[in-house]
Amino acid sequence: MKHHLAVAVLALLPLFTGCSSIPQIQATLGIKPAKTEYGPFEASKKEVWEAARDSMADMGFTFRESNRDEWFLESRWNSYGSDFSHENHRYRATMELEDSDSGGTTMWLVVEMETNSGTNPVSPGEADWSADGADTDMQDEIVYRTRKKLGGHGLGDIYEKTLRRLEAEDEKKRQKPPDYGDTK
Repeated sequence: MKHHLAVAVLALLPLFTGCSSIPQIQATLGIKPAKTEYGPFEASKKEVWEAARDSMADMGFTFRESNRDEWFLESRWNSYGSDFSHENHRYRATMELEDSDSGGTTMWLVVEMETNSGTNPVSPGEADWSADGADTDMQDEIVYRTRKKLGGHGLGDIYEKTLRRLEAEDEKKRQKPPDYGDTK
């Protein structure tokens, strides 16, 4: 009976709270998006910690809580605006590290996203932030940059292919254009 009551409450919650999506319902209930497991990394926790923290800082994150003894890191909310719409997005990254069964380090990461649907996103007083789930693309970017800082070893198929493609594009940019010189 308790199970049926819980299901009924969850089914009716959008009607009473104005929530129209699962991330909004989770936010109303105080539930964060689940962290995603990445790894194992072949490096030590200390090396992964430093590389991940540097990668996030390079992306503009600043840190609210940083506990290296617990291998836990949480950023402050970072806002990114758009010149083309009246919506802003803000992001908060949370990371935990654990020892992997295979001897490396496992990263648990989530990048929460919120959307501002206020009338004037530039004015903090008029902001109306609502949960918008996890940004898995930004999570993948953090992991990619972390692995690259660790030397690129063990990036996995998709990461290694992307890394090779990006390095080839960089190499092409560094090459001089052909000199056709005097055609006499």
